[in-house]
Amino acid sequence: MDFSGKQAQEAAPLNGVGRFLHGLFWVVFAILCAVTFLGGLALVPGNLLFFIIALPVFGLIAFWAYRYHGRYFWLYLLGIALITRIVGVLLFHPAPASDFLVQYNAAQSILHGNFSFNKGYYFSSFPYQVGFSFFQALLLHIVNSVWWLRIVNVLLSTGSVWLVYALAQKLTTSRFVAQFAGMAYALSATPIVYNGVLTNNVASTFFTLLSIYLVVQAKHSRFSWAWVLGGGLVLSLSNFLRPDGLALFVAFAAYFVFGLFTPRWRTKLLHLAIIAVAFLGCNAALSGAVSASGLAPAGMKVLDPYWKFATGIELTSNGQYSPRVLERTKAIKQERHLSQRDASKAMMMENIGNLRRAGVGAVARLVVNKQNIFWFGQGGLIFPLTDMQKTHPKLAAWVDQLKTAWMLWIVLFALVALFPLWRKGYDPQLLLVFFIFTFAVVNLVAEVQYRYSFSVQPMWFIMAGIGLEWVLAKQRQRG
Repeated sequence: MDFSGKQAQEAAPLNGVGRFLHGLFWVVFAILCAVTFLGGLALVPGNLLFFIIALPVFGLIAFWAYRYHGRYFWLYLLGIALITRIVGVLLFHPAPASDFLVQYNAAQSILHGNFSFNKGYYFSSFPYQVGFSFFQALLLHIVNSVWWLRIVNVLLSTGSVWLVYALAQKLTTSRFVAQFAGMAYALSATPIVYNGVLTNNVASTFFTLLSIYLVVQAKHSRFSWAWVLGGGLVLSLSNFLRPDGLALFVAFAAYFVFGLFTPRWRTKLLHLAIIAVAFLGCNAALSGAVSASGLAPAGMKVLDPYWKFATGIELTSNGQYSPRVLERTKAIKQERHLSQRDASKAMMMENIGNLRRAGVGAVARLVVNKQNIFWFGQGGLIFPLTDMQKTHPKLAAWVDQLKTAWMLWIVLFALVALFPLWRKGYDPQLLLVFFIFTFAVVNLVAEVQYRYSFSVQPMWFIMAGIGLEWVLAKQRQRG
C-alpha cells in the first residue's frame, strides 16, 4: 500500500548465514517485544480513559494521512509542531533543577572562563557530560538567558518532527507512513513538554535523527560513502551532547554487519569502516580537545562505569536512581576505604548477589517494570511537570497519563509492523529495529529513566506508520 505512487526498492537478498542470523535476531527481538507488550498491558487499566480518548485522535491522524495528497503537508506539519511546542514551553518551564541545574551552572562558568566546576563530584565522576554544558555556553554567549535555551529547544524539537517525516519517506517511499509518523510525533506529549527543561535529550535527538537520515540517504546516492561519513560525524556530535552514541553506533554497525551477507558486501564493509572511523575518530578528537582546553582534564571518559549498572539492577527501586544505592555506595567507600569507582563496583556485585537470591520471578518482574518505565514512563514527566504538580496536580496527572496512553498505542501499532519488517529482510528499515533493540538491551542492565528512551522513541512512530499501512493494505485486499 503506497500512497506516494512510488515503489520501494527491493531489499538485498541475504545468503544462508545471513538468513540464519537474521532469523535468530528476530526470535530474540520478538521475545523482547512480547515482554514489552505484556508489561504495557498492565498499564492500560490505570490509563484507560486516555487510552480510549487517544484512539479516535489516531483515527483522525490516519484519515488525514490517508486522504491528503497535497504538496504542502510538510508546511502544515511544521506549523502544528511549532505551535504545540511554543504552547508547551509557555505552560511547562520549570526552573533548572537536579542534573540540569548542575549542567546549566557549569555552562555559566564556562561562559565566564571559570573551569573550577570540573572539580566537583558530578563532573569529576562523569566528565563526558561536559559536552552539553559547552553547547549551552555557546548558546548563552549569543543570548545569556534560560529562555533563549528553551527557544533553541523548540526549534530543534520542531526540526526533529520534520526529520521523522523525511526519514519515514526515505525508508518507505510511502506518503501515508511519513504523514502519519510525522503528525503522531508532532502531537506526542513527551517532546512537547520537555522543551522547557534544560535537558540534553532534545538537541541530541535532533542530531541522532539527522545522522540516521544521512546514512539512509546513502542508498539513494552515487556518493554513498560521503553520506555515511556525514552520518558518522553527526552521530559523534549527538554523542558529544548526550552519551547515547555508543548504543546508536552499535545499531548502525549491526546493520552494516548484516550487509556483509548480501551481494553488496564490499560496499557495506566500506561503509562500516567509514562510520567507525568517523564516529570513533571524531569522539577521540572531541575528547582530546575537551582535555586540552581544561574543560575536563580526563577528557570525555566514563570514570565511574559501574554506577549506572549498580543502580540499574537495584530491585527495590526497579533500576531507577535510588538514594539507597547512593548511601550504600558511600558506606562501602568509607568502610573499605575504596575509590568511588571501586565502591560502585562493589555495590554492583552486591546487587548481582541480591538478584541471584531473589530468584527468576523477581528478576522477571524487574525486567517488565524497567521496560514499562523506559518506554511508557509512568510518572516519567516528573521534570517538566514539577510546577504543575504543585499548582494543578490533577491536570499534571492527566498529562502524564495521556503521554503513557499515547506511547502504548504507538508501540501497539509498531508491533504490528514486525511481520512485514521481518519478511522484508535486509533493508534500511531494519535500522529502526536495531535502534530499539540496542536501547532496550542497555535498559535491561543500566539505570533506567523514561527520558533515556527520548532519542529512540521516533523509531516507534515510524514503525507504527508501517504497521497501520500494512493493516490498511490487508483490509483493501479483502475489500
